[in-house]
Amino acid sequence: GQPGRVSKHLRKTTVANSMVVFNELSQLKMTGNNGLDPVAVLLQLLDADESAEFVDAFTNETMDLSKLNWFFTANHINNLDSFLLTRLTIFNVEPINHYRERRIVDDIIAEALKRLDIESSRLSTPDDLCCRLVLDYLNNGGNMRSLGTMIEDAIVDSVDEDGLQPSAQLSISAANLRKHLRA
Repeated sequence: GQPGRVSKHLRKTTVANSMVVFNELSQLKMTGNNGLDPVAVLLQLLDADESAEFVDAFTNETMDLSKLNWFFTANHINNLDSFLLTRLTIFNVEPINHYRERRIVDDIIAEALKRLDIESSRLSTPDDLCCRLVLDYLNNGGNMRSLGTMIEDAIVDSVDEDGLQPSAQLSISAANLRKHLRA
């Protein structure tokens, strides 16, 4: 990142207890391009006493960062510094499983149908292959908001293929869904 970027952003914020999200902590390089040790900086930021008088190495500015809420994401923790791990509360989030999969797909489809102003009774229940495609998409980094849009596109394709007769039953085929799912 840019030197001093966090302090620059925090100066602009209007709340004392901002939330800082650090994505992919497991990809952190142990020595930064600038010669600073990012783990040492994080250890200082995560210590309430030290972060109360944090000095940004680039701006030479002293800031009270003790009220910040830090959230880190990581795909794994096995390569993280052991001292850093002592300062974190770890929550393991499991991938979406088959039990929750159907409910997620049904909820996304219901919302898509509502936005498209189509009666839910007109759409056949997607088969297991469609649900598996959605699950694979989500478990491989797919975005839930984008998924809703892609399912809408698949429904619109189904309407175009099956026609707009009020009594026509619509369905989302696996091939149609696969065409719209892009990670």
